[in-house]
Amino acid sequence: MALRSRSFVRTLARALLPVLLGVHAALAQAVLITFDDLPPPDPEGGLAGTPVTNEYAPLGLLVNEGYLAGSGVPGTDQSLYGAPYLSLSFIGGTLPTYVSLYVSAPNRDRVFVDAAGPGGWARTVVTDGAGWPTSTPYRPNQYVSFHSETGISNLDLSAFYFLRTGPVIDDLYFGNVAPVPEPASLALGAAGVLTLWAVRRRRARPDPGA
Repeated sequence: MALRSRSFVRTLARALLPVLLGVHAALAQAVLITFDDLPPPDPEGGLAGTPVTNEYAPLGLLVNEGYLAGSGVPGTDQSLYGAPYLSLSFIGGTLPTYVSLYVSAPNRDRVFVDAAGPGGWARTVVTDGAGWPTSTPYRPNQYVSFHSETGISNLDLSAFYFLRTGPVIDDLYFGNVAPVPEPASLALGAAGVLTLWAVRRRRARPDPGA
């Protein structure tokens, strides 16, 4: 039984190693911006907030109409909101081929995320929320991603109501890398593998009553 268990673990490790190495290589070539590194906004600053513009230019990002907000994704300190829209431009030598981010809306309305790139490439993702002619149940921190082999030059975000406080984003990830699964999906996949291993190990145990 012990030999079978060790054999299964070795097989599992061999199967997972290329996946883990691929994810590690992708992360090494990409940028993750959580906005937690910036000084928090002044609580006495009023509605204007703290603008974010070229703070991330060395990482290849320019922001237009962006302001610091409170926590977005659970576990983070602060996020970025648009007033009333938000524009992200990717600069530098090589454009990212993959971009992902978490999108929310304080007014629980839909957010339109428009991506554009060279050669007329364009894609739009619409998040769940209030809208017209139909509405869908709102969900905070909706995961949005884009992939283009020719590169992605900018993202433009606007909320359906187009109020002073518009879309909110967090955990912006981009790079000239292959698409990466949402962290939650990756965790679920790992959990499934561990569950399979536990089931097989349990079945391999001898029945004490036999």
